[in-house]
Amino acid sequence: MRNISELTYNFTVMAQDAGIPVLSSNATLSLRVVSVNEFTPSFPQRDYSVHIPESISNGSFVYQAIATDLDCCLDGELLYKIVSGNTGSKFDIDSKSGNVTVDDKLDRDSLAVYHLEIKATDKSTGGNAKFATMYLHVSITDVNDNSPVFAKSFYYQKISETAAVGEEVVQVVATDEDSGVNSQLVYTIVSGNERGFFIIESRTGRIRVNKELDLETISHSQNYTYRLTVVAADQGTPVARNNSVLVTIEVQSVNEHPPILLHGDYHLIKLSETSALNSTVLIINASDSDSAVDGELVFVISKGNNLGTFSIDSRTGKTENLNKYTK
Repeated sequence: MRNISELTYNFTVMAQDAGIPVLSSNATLSLRVVSVNEFTPSFPQRDYSVHIPESISNGSFVYQAIATDLDCCLDGELLYKIVSGNTGSKFDIDSKSGNVTVDDKLDRDSLAVYHLEIKATDKSTGGNAKFATMYLHVSITDVNDNSPVFAKSFYYQKISETAAVGEEVVQVVATDEDSGVNSQLVYTIVSGNERGFFIIESRTGRIRVNKELDLETISHSQNYTYRLTVVAADQGTPVARNNSVLVTIEVQSVNEHPPILLHGDYHLIKLSETSALNSTVLIINASDSDSAVDGELVFVISKGNNLGTFSIDSRTGKTENLNKYTK
């Protein structure tokens, strides 16, 4: 294609008569053919879709926009431009070749689809340039570049020793800013649950009682406290990402059992008037099947000691006389 807007043809025309002698005359004729911008550019497809990963590097090829124009010369030559949809100027287009390339870092979490309007305009110099447009729909596919994040930095929960098997203790919650399988989380307890008292629902993060917690019949850790490490892992490929959180669960005692005397509840004791002060009168023996403070007993004289004749050790139950007796 010649880059001119008009063509000129020069002719020499001769007129000759039939007389004798023959006479003739020459004339020069110039014929100028001027290009007319008759045709509008056209794309083979009005819409086209491509998928690229968000990790694609700058300068990478995305698509080549190709339009045609049946005109000749400059009227048939096209220039390409992105006229809309290029949010953040993430893409560039070569004005001559129509090659679309990545011009800046992409982040699917910020914008997942770009609808680029591409315009092809001819080079007509007559003031009546023609153009065509197409839409390039660029979908950004997710790359597993975010780790799960828990809603809390740690969890602490108390649970009664009488909690039923299956009862919910606490729910841990994490989120992942990726999409698709890259954001689907699976929860597991990775440490601190050696006795198997707890179980976690892998999809919801709900921690439940897995077996009886009764403090009086079941062996427990010191202080009845369990520190579970819970991991939330996404399902991303080729490498899954994860994060962990500490969940502290304290099993609390319930005062289920009343104290029981280890002897009869009635005693008749005869004291000599010569009994020494602070001599032992009786030792009250009792027990309580509860654990921790619920099973610790405190002894008091609740009535009948108005004169303060006797005292009782609150811890041992040892009863002593405080006064001399006279007839």
